[in-house]
Amino acid sequence: MEKSAFYQQHLDQVSRSFAYCIANLKNPLKEWVGLSYLLFRVLDTIEDAPWVDSESKKSSFDQFHLCLNGQLQFDWTSQMPSAIPEVEKQLMQSLPTLIRDFYLLPLPIQQTIKKSLIMMSFGMQRFASQTHQGQIRLKNLKEVNQYCFFVAGLVGELLTDLIGSLLPKTFSTPELYFNSFRFGMFLQKINLLKDQSDDEQQGRFLVPNRQELLLSLKQDSEGAIDYILQMPVTQKEYRLFCAWSLFLGLSSLPWIENSFLRKLMEKIPRPVTQALFSKIELVIHDNQALVQLFKESTQKLRSHRHKPVVVKSGVRDESKWLTQIYQGQLSSDQLVRLGVV
Repeated sequence: MEKSAFYQQHLDQVSRSFAYCIANLKNPLKEWVGLSYLLFRVLDTIEDAPWVDSESKKSSFDQFHLCLNGQLQFDWTSQMPSAIPEVEKQLMQSLPTLIRDFYLLPLPIQQTIKKSLIMMSFGMQRFASQTHQGQIRLKNLKEVNQYCFFVAGLVGELLTDLIGSLLPKTFSTPELYFNSFRFGMFLQKINLLKDQSDDEQQGRFLVPNRQELLLSLKQDSEGAIDYILQMPVTQKEYRLFCAWSLFLGLSSLPWIENSFLRKLMEKIPRPVTQALFSKIELVIHDNQALVQLFKESTQKLRSHRHKPVVVKSGVRDESKWLTQIYQGQLSSDQLVRLGVV
């Protein structure tokens, strides 16, 4: 089976919206992003699985690192908790194939993906170490930002590395990387808001203050739209990939809030999504039209007052663990601007 088709089978099961967006990319980016996303989902599965103890969880993270170093002897099927969803079991069973494909990638692409996976793994393990009596509880917005930084911001950085490898070197600017983190963190915060009730039933208290988290979306969404606007118009497929994700997240917010208030899952209707995607595709080459659509989509967010982030130089001592794990493109001042140190 063609690699893209194999990846798409799993993508359709674990992430319907991202699956659609990835399917519209062109190779080689389509294969690189599809494979990377599935490997990130493997890490998500390890993080979220109901392990009997912290040692078993730590061992699985370690085994994943060994897989990235070419050691595939570990029997994931027998070691993973039986309670994980069936689609995630199937993904774990396919891990040897995914790892073999990973080692067929061009070496610079391998190294880029591996670096992101390792940083994400260590970030996840940092939060897993804070689990108490089977529960993880984030205390404030800064910890939410740190969590989103590792589980999604790093994905934005990797995407920028991957698309940047196909474009002139002058394309990848420091501000572009900063906005790539805003883009990833925005999408993850949407997921946290959407999944809050289910997460808390499983002992994952990741939203300490829902209103504060909603307000923080404003700055993240502004970084996300700036990220898209910085993409060359010649990269239509990648611009669409990002814009569909951003605007779907913004458009889903009313349904997410209604679901939370009514304690009843209510998803954005498929016809609404299809109409939104068609509208975006018509204007994807027009930055002015995209900005106008963004203003319309964020009207509710912009109606709230939001305290500006106070930027201070340096890294605070209590956040040194983050800078020890993170070895990417952002400067210390940019980490402060993101609200993670």
